[in-house]
Amino acid sequence: MLRVTPSAWTYTRATVEDESGFLTRLKTSSWKESATFELGGRSHTIRRTGWPAIFTLRQDHVEIASARKLGWFTSRIELMVNGVSYELKLRSLFSSAYELLQRGETVGSVRGTSWWNRRAEADLPDDLPPEVQVFTIWVVLAMWRRAESSG
Repeated sequence: MLRVTPSAWTYTRATVEDESGFLTRLKTSSWKESATFELGGRSHTIRRTGWPAIFTLRQDHVEIASARKLGWFTSRIELMVNGVSYELKLRSLFSSAYELLQRGETVGSVRGTSWWNRRAEADLPDDLPPEVQVFTIWVVLAMWRRAESSG
């Protein structure tokens, strides 16, 4: 289980912790959908390209994962990691929680911990590398920011 604690109301900085404590700090741009973080002594960059959005995760300038919205008016997102496809989707119309599915089966989730703060928890599969887990969390945070800015 990963825990996410934003240090600002807008998610521009967020600390990610695992069971043993501090894992990384996400530094999100407040102008565009991008972020950076360090993990395991390596530099990671998240960028948005294309329309509708395609997000890429680069580790030391090499793409290791991507996420793309599956349409203009959908909350469904395809996550690609080493040729393996996952899907992120809202749990329901009345929830901000996202489920991670593989071949139609729920294998993980990212959800807010309360209505009063912007903290989140992610329960993601152990076979996803830690940097991809952080990327998955960031994609959900980006979707939450979009929903908040659309009113």
